[in-house]
Amino acid sequence: MPLLGRLLVVAAAASAKFSATFDGDSTAPCVESTNDRYANQDVGMVDGALMLREANRMYGVAAEIKPLVIQYESTLTDGLTCGGAYVKLLGAPVDTSKFDNESPYVLMFGPDRCGATDKVHFIVRQKNPKSGKWYEHHLRDAPRAKAHRRPHLYTPG
Repeated sequence: MPLLGRLLVVAAAASAKFSATFDGDSTAPCVESTNDRYANQDVGMVDGALMLREANRMYGVAAEIKPLVIQYESTLTDGLTCGGAYVKLLGAPVDTSKFDNESPYVLMFGPDRCGATDKVHFIVRQKNPKSGKWYEHHLRDAPRAKAHRRPHLYTPG
């Protein structure tokens, strides 16, 4: 059975607002990646939610945003046996139409469950200004991923 994930992103900053409510049939203000990894991805809108229709498939949808507070709700309509429903906040500059799983991110959070992995990620990446080396800081004692079919709200803060 396909894994149907619903995603709603609403973000706000003191000086600017960003909202992706996915009304109608457009992913705007998000852009679907044209990277070959995401070729023919089946992304659609259903009841104001971004719908990812195939199980065990990676999807690439991104938007450029300013400093923010972000949260999202995910409903895994077929549960979660193996996969992730996490959000990555990418570092600038980024071509949102070509990003992929290798695009550098500064924050990643959300559920991931497959094999030995069963947790809610919270990863902050930062570059050492002197050495130029990137470091990842992971949440200790991360909670287990929710695999049920009910809505679950995620926020990194």
